[in-house]
Amino acid sequence: MKAVNFKIIHQLAIPATISGISEPLLSLTDTAIVGRIPEQGAAALAAAGAVGAFLSTLIWVLGQTRSALGAVVSQHKGAQNLKSIKTLTGQTLFFNIGLSLLIIAVCLPLARNILVLLNTTGEVLELGTTYLQIRILGMPFTLFCFTLFGVCRGLQDTVSPMIVSLIGTAINIVLDLVLVFGLPGLISPMGLEGAAIASLLAQIIMAACTYYYIRKKHPAITLVLRWPIHPKIKQVLQLMTNLFLRSLTLNLTLLFAVKEAAKYGTISLSAHTIGINLWLFAAFFIDGYGDSANALSGKLLGAKDAKGLLHLNRLILKYAFSLGVILTLIGFIAAPYIGYVFTEEVEVLTQFDKVFPVVLITFPISAIAFVYDGFYKGLGEAAFLRNTLLTASLIGFLPSFYLFDSFGFNLMAVWYAIGVWMIIRALFPYFYFKLYIRRI
Repeated sequence: MKAVNFKIIHQLAIPATISGISEPLLSLTDTAIVGRIPEQGAAALAAAGAVGAFLSTLIWVLGQTRSALGAVVSQHKGAQNLKSIKTLTGQTLFFNIGLSLLIIAVCLPLARNILVLLNTTGEVLELGTTYLQIRILGMPFTLFCFTLFGVCRGLQDTVSPMIVSLIGTAINIVLDLVLVFGLPGLISPMGLEGAAIASLLAQIIMAACTYYYIRKKHPAITLVLRWPIHPKIKQVLQLMTNLFLRSLTLNLTLLFAVKEAAKYGTISLSAHTIGINLWLFAAFFIDGYGDSANALSGKLLGAKDAKGLLHLNRLILKYAFSLGVILTLIGFIAAPYIGYVFTEEVEVLTQFDKVFPVVLITFPISAIAFVYDGFYKGLGEAAFLRNTLLTASLIGFLPSFYLFDSFGFNLMAVWYAIGVWMIIRALFPYFYFKLYIRRI
């Protein structure tokens, strides 16, 4: 097998990075646009933040099929045995879409109750309920894309997801501006509801583009449901279950952070919305290396190449950590100006300026965690990732939050706890990898 080097890693990492940052870039754009809705800026921003956190939880929990399927595909690619999993994609896709339709049936009538559980009240609750009811309709299209993105990743094709993501982001931004603020004489301003419709339309278009690229570049992949059940579906479901529990823990932690930020008031929730979207932007930017690690580690494992895995680990860690440091430095330089991109509310800006340095400091630490997330997904070590997240959340995040909150740190308590959470997520996988590599 060809030795892993700078070129091979970045041929996968750069498109994966561009694809990855398109989603948080879209969220940042939504945040900047809805924060400027006349007479509703802070409330719309808070509502979008609460709904966005809930939807992210659903998408990333249910979308773990992408990583599970990608791991199986990449391992079979390394073993040069792709024909044996030809029908696996269609069966996994059928499962995902059915699950998403069930989620819609549950969430549509309970949208208001969900937001009440997130401590939203008044105008934020009213705006958020409509926003959630529209956005939830995009779930099947998002999971359709996620499933096929996993296949592409396993086949070392990160270019197709990149193109689809860029198309979706561009369309969403244009529709956001048109539907939120309107076009004089043609379209009346729709406010936050317009932002929801824009996202839904972009998701539908992305699903159509994903189907097109899969049929064009990977025609051997079967997208229809065919019997009998593929024997590897059990492995995919086992991986997906552990990744599901891991992602559920991760997103419940982030949802808890939103809930506590909301407890401190609309101003704090608005500031947290800006901070968490910037954190997610950096996370997905760095996670391009995690996607590269995912694709290559599975392939190397399939080829039983332990030395190649160790070499890959060292290279990607170096690149990702360096990128995390660069993003932190850029953030500190741009700190006096960043908040104004999203809002002109003085109180929100004051709160944001307090937490932003903590957000920035987490970037290099997060880089280590995200690289190892990619490694262990590719290696099929989903149970270890599950246990790491449970430990980081239950032993790291929650005790840290309650400790800092008891001292009256308010929103800062949330971000100090996130810092502790990321340190544990970085250290546990780092030390475990040294033991894992000896077993191959």
